[in-house]
Amino acid sequence: MEIEIKGKKFEVKELPYIDAVSLDTENKEILVRTLFSKCLGMTDEEINSLSIADGRIAEKAIAEKNSINFQNPTEE
Repeated sequence: MEIEIKGKKFEVKELPYIDAVSLDTENKEILVRTLFSKCLGMTDEEINSLSIADGRIAEKAIAEKNSINFQNPTEE
């Protein structure tokens, strides 16, 4: 599975199980940074520059590929 954000293509990868069980689910920022880095190969700079719309595209793709349920604070 591949997504395109800001004209750049990212291959969505599966998160290894051992990484999944060690995720900090209490801290949304650390969780998202870890997933975007490990599953998309994004740098901190790329993560920091994401719009809400692009972030949601990335979250959705990662969730689909890895059967992860994000709790999105941007939705009410």
